Amino acid sequence: MERRIQELRWDPVLGEWVMVSSIREARPWQPEGFCPFCPGAPETGYGWDALVLRNRYPMLSDTPLEPGKHGFYRTAPSYGRCWVVVETPLHDLDDISDLPVEHIAKVLNLVIDKYREEKQDKRLVYFLFFRNKGREIGVSLTHPHSQIYVLPFVPVRV
Repeated sequence: MERRIQELRWDPVLGEWVMVSSIREARPWQPEGFCPFCPGAPETGYGWDALVLRNRYPMLSDTPLEPGKHGFYRTAPSYGRCWVVVETPLHDLDDISDLPVEHIAKVLNLVIDKYREEKQDKRLVYFLFFRNKGREIGVSLTHPHSQIYVLPFVPVRV
């Protein structure tokens, strides 16, 4: 059985931490016929406009796996949090900009609430709210959603 990996690795060439997680390999890739973000799915239920869910396939975790021992590079536990922001119950919406302004404000208020909650953990120092779009960039589910990563380090390029 192959060991699951979830760790931070120090890249001496770039001079920054890199997140590595084999857990991401298990995520569904654009499944046909069932969407885990649509209303009525086990994680979402019914009666919502937008919601924030724990990412089931995270890069970072409250209880990260112990990092491996490597002679070539330093490692650290991948402590942090990963969230999915399901922006609307509507599956076929193309982009968040297609929503009414009031609904976009609701989504952003959910993100602000999550920021306020996460800033209480002093081990986490960087809050990243982002949205990928398109198969080419790695979007595994087509339902409109964005993500939040709360990191134990500030990325160098920021």
